Amino acid sequence: MAEIPFDSLTARAVLAEVNARLLGGHVQRVVQPAPLELVLGIYARGAQSPLLLSCEAESARAHLLAEVPRGPAQPPAFCMLLRKHLEGARLVEAVPHGFDRVFSLVFSADGALLRLVVELSGRHSNLVLVSQEGIVVDALKRISHRLNRVRETLPGRPYPPPPVDERKADPMNLTLEEVLSQFGRLPEDQEAAGRELRSCLRGPSPFLARELAERIALHGLAEAWDQVFGTAQREDWQPVTVLDAAGSIRGAYPLRLVSVPAHLQREAKSLSSALEAAYRNEKERADREASVRRLRSEIQRDLKALRRQREELVRAIAEGERAEEYRQSGELLLANARLVAAESSSVCLPDFYSTDGGAREIALDPSLSPSQNAERYFRRARRAEAAAQRAGTLLERVEEQLNALAGALDALEVGASSEQVEQLRRALLEEGALRQTQIGGAPPAAVALPSFGGKKIRRTERDGWIILYGENAEANDYLTRRVAAPDDLWLHVRAGSGAHVVIRAQGKEVPRHVVEHAAAIAVRNSASRHASVTPVAVTLRKYVRRPRG
Repeated sequence: MAEIPFDSLTARAVLAEVNARLLGGHVQRVVQPAPLELVLGIYARGAQSPLLLSCEAESARAHLLAEVPRGPAQPPAFCMLLRKHLEGARLVEAVPHGFDRVFSLVFSADGALLRLVVELSGRHSNLVLVSQEGIVVDALKRISHRLNRVRETLPGRPYPPPPVDERKADPMNLTLEEVLSQFGRLPEDQEAAGRELRSCLRGPSPFLARELAERIALHGLAEAWDQVFGTAQREDWQPVTVLDAAGSIRGAYPLRLVSVPAHLQREAKSLSSALEAAYRNEKERADREASVRRLRSEIQRDLKALRRQREELVRAIAEGERAEEYRQSGELLLANARLVAAESSSVCLPDFYSTDGGAREIALDPSLSPSQNAERYFRRARRAEAAAQRAGTLLERVEEQLNALAGALDALEVGASSEQVEQLRRALLEEGALRQTQIGGAPPAAVALPSFGGKKIRRTERDGWIILYGENAEANDYLTRRVAAPDDLWLHVRAGSGAHVVIRAQGKEVPRHVVEHAAAIAVRNSASRHASVTPVAVTLRKYVRRPRG
């Protein structure tokens, strides 16, 4: 099913509703709920009716609302300007600019007339307040000469109306004879007929041109023209909501459509109510798809990281299986030290661990003595055993997390509501399968911290920023290597011993006073705590390296 646009015919129908319900009313409220949306609360006929004017590129539109939405605590500059000029003003006229998605709301304020020109042309949409003399007071989007050499829209300049293609006819001004003369021989192919109609007429959208072409094929040119443009002139609208196959509202139009199956159309009380329902559903659908995409991206990110971690753990376990080999090599070196030549890079020694009495080739560090090389192999064996033991414990947990994330990814493919997506995210976070993602500029105070594994790590906060520091060498090592994320801030007194301090920044810019507070913690927990001046090193954790040994 084709997307139902907010086109010139829809704009004309909305304007008819504005004239019927708001003419003569006074502006009581001006709200700017979003950067490119404005709502005028106009009191008329005993009630306040909010009029939405949206300049969003993908959803530029105008229609009445059921209630006035909430605006930000600090209104934007254009909203404040309109409050200054329009609050208390009376709406005296709502005038279309030809058959287009452009119209003017004319207000009377203190004896002077002000026009709020509403241009709903996709990404070029704008709201422009124009004085009685035709001078721009201000615009929602200020368009300078650098952005548009033809239409500069700036305060203090004459208002330039949108350009009009004079070669095309305004369908609202054509007589039946002119219509029959100009379009009496349209192509039989409806797509071609629609294109020809658009090439000759000013304002119709591709959707309306196709709709008109289908009506011409069904009822003939004269009747089809009257059904569309005659209805617009008589303002005899029949608004409908358009459903998709699942029964959700996907659009609204001021006429019953022949290009959409009848069972997918529902009569609406008003076009504005139908448009409000359609765009609300579209926003909910877009939000739902965005939340699914975001969670899918987070799951795929963590799946990739967990698979890398699993590979590392498998390698650690495999290395652990060689611990006995390393230990035996050390024993052989100690037992045959006299056979090892100085500064040798390898040696072949009798292998008394071998069942067939063979020899073993052992790699050496030429700068070390035989006993030092033996100790090197013993250390390697101890590290391999310890790493393999930790890896065995962690591998089971990593496999559980991988299974949980893979199952969640399959569930997302089926399709889910926003509530289900949020429930799934919370469940994955509680299980520890998904890493917390910081959204926005607030301090990441809600970041889930990994277990401290019994290590003595202190936690404090400063203005919502989590600060961690170790109480001893073991805790410092664990904090830096296992707890801190790569993009966390790491602090330590320079050229001295002391606590490792971590600010849970996750790549966010940490305020200077928070960094200074963490630096003070590093100094208080260092050997330099009584010095008059103590320098503190600050860097990202990913740049911290542990020296060998």
